[in-house]
Amino acid sequence: MAPFKDLYGKKCISLLYWDDISEAPDIGLDMIREMTEKLKLIHKQMKMTQDRQAKYANVRRRPLCFEQGIHDVFHVSMLRKYQPDASHILQSDEAELNETPSYFEQSIQILDQKVKQLRNKMIQLVKVQWTRHRIEEATWETEEDMRQRFPELFH
Repeated sequence: MAPFKDLYGKKCISLLYWDDISEAPDIGLDMIREMTEKLKLIHKQMKMTQDRQAKYANVRRRPLCFEQGIHDVFHVSMLRKYQPDASHILQSDEAELNETPSYFEQSIQILDQKVKQLRNKMIQLVKVQWTRHRIEEATWETEEDMRQRFPELFH
């Protein structure tokens, strides 16, 4: 562990032997010399370790390069104030609700069919258009499920 002064840049104020000076050990010149040598050794070992780590880090480091080009960015500053227009009003069909606040989606037609290949089985899928939805909003459903729920689509 690195000495306090090396880590924090100032001497450590220790509360050790705070009360009674007579209990403090004698710190002689030999002890100070030994501590100084140990600090020099610690500095040398820390420097070697830092250099070794820097060498490994620099081998893997690559220079940053940024590509210039067009990116999909939305700039709020480019927005203009909305001008009301009567043609922008959308008309929606009224949904018929049950006693519970829900409604039943009815399928209109099957638009497409395909087979989904999994690891060890094949699933038949159909693309279904639903009431109150456009063709773009059609969903892929399992053919088996659709045959059970809407047999009239398959004749």
